[in-house]
Amino acid sequence: MYCLVPVPPACGPGFYGAGCRLTCECGDMGKCDRFRGCVCKGRHGARCEREDRAPVVVSNLIDTELNAGIHHIVNCSATGRPAPLHREIILLKPDTTRIYAFDTDMVDDQTTSTFRVDKITERDTGRWICQVKTPAGQAQRYFMVIVQGKKITKSNFPKTQIIPSFRLQYFQWIISIEIDF
Repeated sequence: MYCLVPVPPACGPGFYGAGCRLTCECGDMGKCDRFRGCVCKGRHGARCEREDRAPVVVSNLIDTELNAGIHHIVNCSATGRPAPLHREIILLKPDTTRIYAFDTDMVDDQTTSTFRVDKITERDTGRWICQVKTPAGQAQRYFMVIVQGKKITKSNFPKTQIIPSFRLQYFQWIISIEIDF
């Protein structure tokens, strides 16, 4: 899956944030990251003034039953300090295939990533994982997906032969009359 979010050009040395307008004042405590500001051991911010907090997956991911062949959307939310970034939350299928978010929303220290899984198959049945990794640590939450057989559509619906009941009853009546005589 491709990332559709444009990546801004790298900031110059000592700058970070949207439009590279914020200034890092790390000194010898850390290095400047274009998204987070100063990154220091266990801290972040313009001057490493904010304490890091390990991420926590806060989504209530429930076990799900799906029909094969459908497209499925999964939302996974995580909190932490610094807040998880777009590519730091991933979805893992049972065969360990990584699915990357096509959309990410960030509000304060919570990030919600949206994943699209195209054409679910019966091989996708099993334990799925929403996983988040940030500089402060990692977390994950499991949920089960059960995929039922092929989705029934008009084109693959089984054809049945319908016999009108009045004909069947008529023939049964004639047979019973012949047997009685």
